[in-house]
Amino acid sequence: MLMFEVLRKFDLLDKVISMERYGRGFLNRTFLINTTEGLFVIQMFDSAVVTNPQSAIHNIKTVLHYLTGLKEATYFINHSLVESIDNGKIISVDKKYWRCYKLNENTQLFKKVVNAHMMYEIGKGIGDFHFQLNNFPCSELEISIPNFHQTYTEYKKLIKTISKLDSLIALSIFNEYRFVENSSETIRLISNLLENNEIPIRVAHNNIRLNNLLFDANTYQFKSIVGFEVIMPGTILYDFGEAVKYLAATVREDEPNEELIKLNIEYFEEFVRGYAEKTKSILTDTEIMHLIDAVHIMAIESGIRYLNDYLNGEAEFKTEYKGQNLDKARNQFALAKEVELNRVKMENIINKYFS
Repeated sequence: MLMFEVLRKFDLLDKVISMERYGRGFLNRTFLINTTEGLFVIQMFDSAVVTNPQSAIHNIKTVLHYLTGLKEATYFINHSLVESIDNGKIISVDKKYWRCYKLNENTQLFKKVVNAHMMYEIGKGIGDFHFQLNNFPCSELEISIPNFHQTYTEYKKLIKTISKLDSLIALSIFNEYRFVENSSETIRLISNLLENNEIPIRVAHNNIRLNNLLFDANTYQFKSIVGFEVIMPGTILYDFGEAVKYLAATVREDEPNEELIKLNIEYFEEFVRGYAEKTKSILTDTEIMHLIDAVHIMAIESGIRYLNDYLNGEAEFKTEYKGQNLDKARNQFALAKEVELNRVKMENIINKYFS
């Protein structure tokens, strides 16, 4: 069994008490390992997804080395990367890449956002991550996934797929197609801002998920962020948009009942409050102006990718039932609409904390 070999290589196999998977991530897989020597987190990324794995490894090492040199950023590395029996901190087993972290006492992963205070802590933690890497030379990073966050490219792929569909299948996703088509200019906004040098290129984590965030088990204080396999040059708008659309949504991504799909405005405000505390001094006016657009666009991008995968046999995103990716696509489009419905409230919150 693959996991047995991974545990053996990190010298944990005979010490395991229990193991639990956290999250349903596409870019990485996270496992919490309870052992006789304490808690460990093992994370895996697949070369089938992260298509330039050596670039990912380079980026992980480069960013960790930079953070190690910053006195104020040491809590980002307060978990210890475990060396394997082969003296490596990133190992390869069956074309998959694994790393292991020893968690400090009282440090914990969570499967859901517990309360508004946790959202404040997440916003502050992600904001400090961006703040500490503000002066990082992005030219030192490599591209581990080409064309990542190229939303318009995903849109063109979808249009091409739909043009080849049987008419009955095409009719069944007509509403989704029309929504995407009407959003075709909107989704180019962030890439246009980058191409026209209207916003700076910054380090983007690109995978803000709960299974990549560590907290104090009792107080929910943010402790650290892991999951650096797709850290690349980009924009903080990606991370802000991803974090809000994922963490402030009231239901899971595969909830099919659109009436239940809402944005928790209290969570959004607490996230913004924490994020602004750390980034107000470094973000440009243009970046701040487009924070809400980022949430809207990241939701549409996810919906397009899920719909593409559904129409192409669900080969990219693993599913638990047939049609799950169609549910996810509809869910994300509904969430994008929810952002627009709440835009004035959200803009007022942004202005409140960034003015």
